[in-house]
Amino acid sequence: MDFSKLTRVHVIVIGVVLMLITGAAFYFLGPAKTNENLTAYQGQLDGYNAVIGTEAAKKKDLANAKVEVAQKQALWARTEMTKMPQPPIDLSKPDQEGQTKAMIRLWHEPAKTVPLVERFALNTRKVIVTTNFGVPGQPTDPRAIPQQMIEWPLGSITVQGTFPEIINYMKRWNQAGRLVAVDNFQIAGKSPFLTGTASVTVYIFPKPNPQAPPPQSSFGGYGGPGGGAFGPAGAEPGAFPGGTPGQGPPPGGAPGGPPAP
Repeated sequence: MDFSKLTRVHVIVIGVVLMLITGAAFYFLGPAKTNENLTAYQGQLDGYNAVIGTEAAKKKDLANAKVEVAQKQALWARTEMTKMPQPPIDLSKPDQEGQTKAMIRLWHEPAKTVPLVERFALNTRKVIVTTNFGVPGQPTDPRAIPQQMIEWPLGSITVQGTFPEIINYMKRWNQAGRLVAVDNFQIAGKSPFLTGTASVTVYIFPKPNPQAPPPQSSFGGYGGPGGGAFGPAGAEPGAFPGGTPGQGPPPGGAPGGPPAP
């Protein structure tokens, strides 16, 4: 290219064009990009401020959750003291001696729980109650004992009376000395004399071992009330010491039971 032919005007024009190109590049790559970055940063800042704005509400939710947990723990502590066997079924010790002691403790518990629940079931003069209680055979290996919850289907109850009397009787099971579920409730007959039936299940929560493997159901078992069941203190299911078998406690209430309502 022959630069000797460039005149002063050419040089000025070329200089102006280069200045315009440089200015455009500076505008688009400088302030424009900076403005774009500022917009992005402002969006992030707005997001952070929104999170900070919820801090007070989240702290309040956390405080409420702690209160609720404390209430539930207190409720469970009362339930454990009043509804669970004492001393508890303690599976927390993983050594063989500790597990064997827990298993033997479990073997002895039906002799306490079945009479306790039977006395409660029969201790009423408002209705006529017939029971058929028993506990399935217990595991013969500690590894078969459920770590979280032991379920004992005790059997059935039959209640005769008026409709309000039967309903009130079923409600009073909340006061039993064990954690009990009354299920499969049915009522039949011709008013006012009706017959209600239900199944009774006792739930026991042992002290678990967090490192314990899943229970092996091949050792022993928890069958239904019909297999390997036994009644209170060796009595036949439904029998009650000192009263008519299966028909309620002797006059004045059951020995060792709560006052008759």
